[in-house]
Amino acid sequence: MSLRILGSDGKEITSGQSGSSRRLDVSARADSRAYYVSRDNGLMFAWVHTYNSDDDDTILLVKNIHADKDLVIAHMEATSDKITRFIVHLPTVEITSPTGSVVKGKNLNSARSGDGTKHSTGIGDETTNVLGDEIGSALAGINDSKHFEYLDGLRIAPQKSIAIDSTIGSTALVTATIIGFFDTAEE
Repeated sequence: MSLRILGSDGKEITSGQSGSSRRLDVSARADSRAYYVSRDNGLMFAWVHTYNSDDDDTILLVKNIHADKDLVIAHMEATSDKITRFIVHLPTVEITSPTGSVVKGKNLNSARSGDGTKHSTGIGDETTNVLGDEIGSALAGINDSKHFEYLDGLRIAPQKSIAIDSTIGSTALVTATIIGFFDTAEE
């Protein structure tokens, strides 16, 4: 069977034909990898933590505990009710026993169950990590949100972590969000 191209009127277009009813209309759409991972296997999550920070703190840390998939970061966001510098970093010291408030990931595909705890450890107000390799920072004004876009290019290997810290120096209401998905680890 051969491929047939039909015009907008439903009739077959053959070589050399033209005219408004004989044109080929083509459209295409490209969705992000995150869209397909969320749709196809439900492994896209959002971790969100809000609390009253009392000093320079790790607002939210997410550790990838999946056996063989990378945690791919799509988006991060942070906000505070005071002027704050937010730092996104990769802790360089392995965190074996994170401490703080447990933060469960919210599955972004509502048709799927699971909270990400099988694949990740989310901790708010985490106190055992050391500021690691800084990969982003922003100064936020009062009630100002700062967004960190990584376009699915930031990959957290198994047993590694990512964190958002704040440098406030005083008490402030802070919120941090990390959105990511689990995908085949790259060689």
